[in-house]
Amino acid sequence: MQDNVEKFSERVDNLRKEGKYAELIDFCERTFTELKGNTQEEREILAIAYRTKGILCLINEDFVTAAECLTRAIEYNPNDVIAYANRGSAKDCLKQYIEAIEDYNKVIELNPDFAEIYNIRGNIKSKLGQYIEAIEDFNKAIELNPNDADAYHNRGNAKFNLGQIAEAIEDFSKVIELNPNYAEAYYDIGLAKANLGQYTEAIEDFNKAIELNPEYIEAYNNCGNAKVYLGQFAEAIEDYNKAIELFPDYARAYYNRGYAKECLGLNSEAEEDYKKANELRK
Repeated sequence: MQDNVEKFSERVDNLRKEGKYAELIDFCERTFTELKGNTQEEREILAIAYRTKGILCLINEDFVTAAECLTRAIEYNPNDVIAYANRGSAKDCLKQYIEAIEDYNKVIELNPDFAEIYNIRGNIKSKLGQYIEAIEDFNKAIELNPNDADAYHNRGNAKFNLGQIAEAIEDFSKVIELNPNYAEAYYDIGLAKANLGQYTEAIEDFNKAIELNPEYIEAYNNCGNAKVYLGQFAEAIEDYNKAIELFPDYARAYYNRGYAKECLGLNSEAEEDYKKANELRK
């Protein structure tokens, strides 16, 4: 009996490795029709088939179908960690955050050492504003994987949102230590330093983020903001220009550029930027 399950899994793996996704979905759908789930072997095969189609739908951003298929997979195999994890991802994408957390809770129940899931669950808790609970998850992710730069980054953001700025900077610094090319960490440490009034240092961090990601719109905008605080209005306008060049509908950049122009006495130009910002916000 198990030979058939192994053969089915091997066929699925081969089609996936060959990139034959349409054929793989067709193979799974034929299985749905041919098998009724009357035996343990059929249930195991159907669980694999539904999980496979669910993951492919998730990749293709068909989140509703993905969640439906993964639910069927779980019905056939209630201990399928991968199915729960991917259904949680689908529900997260559908903004069904409570349901997603429930799925990740189940993953952790089945596999308490799944470090990545603690990090993912912490992110969802952060989306819900549950920053203290999120930090507990990030702590666990780091405990299980001390070199997880993403977990440090996410914990830093949670601490920033709690007003724990110095502690957030420590986490962002750890991210950069682990991954010196982590553009978002330079951006976030720049935000944290700007929050503490360390504008010169913040500008250095924003510039590093831009060096790593030349299309980092928010980094240009916030670099401009830091320069405004230092009275560097002309230089700030250059940053806002770049942000607008990259994203012509960036209302905040128009408003900020307007303020910088107003500070330089360019009142008519400032008025145009304020007007444009208001139009984009409607």
